[in-house]
Amino acid sequence: MGDFGAASFYPTDDQLIAERIERLEIRAFGCLLEELAERCHVVSSEQQKIIGCLDDLTLSCLNENILLRPDFDEITRFLHGLMREYEVITAPQAFA
Repeated sequence: MGDFGAASFYPTDDQLIAERIERLEIRAFGCLLEELAERCHVVSSEQQKIIGCLDDLTLSCLNENILLRPDFDEITRFLHGLMREYEVITAPQAFA
């Protein structure tokens, strides 16, 4: 698996630069999602639906127009919604 992130410090007081660098990181996150999905062994129809939703997120993250890519807050809300919809148990709860 690759690491396509920019992994750098940048000035957060310059909103334009910060936003553009975050959008670059979003693309890297999309590449990571794509590679993870390729390695998933999907068994059930529910799992297939989840992977389909993650594929949609991946496409959004890889959008050529960086301004149309979601930001990390949007991605977090999307993933939390997906977890609620499919009642995904997070690791800490699974071991409680």
